[in-house]
Amino acid sequence: MITQCDGNVIHALSNQPALDYLRNVHEELKEDDRELFNSGLFSGIKTDPFVAAPIHGDYLSRNLMGIDFQSVAIINAGVA
Repeated sequence: MITQCDGNVIHALSNQPALDYLRNVHEELKEDDRELFNSGLFSGIKTDPFVAAPIHGDYLSRNLMGIDFQSVAIINAGVA
């Protein structure tokens, strides 16, 4: 879950620095899943924040476009 952002710059995931969080996730993956992880990441943005139990189609997908190593943030494609 994105817990801190500024526009399309994601600073924290689950209250951890975004890049650190992704590094931890990557380390825990099996080899096949690491290959998928390395080929590209996407974020899912709920289209209606009031839906308690979202299902397929309730998310807008955007690719992660880059990393800001200085601030350990990740750059998400814009929502517009």
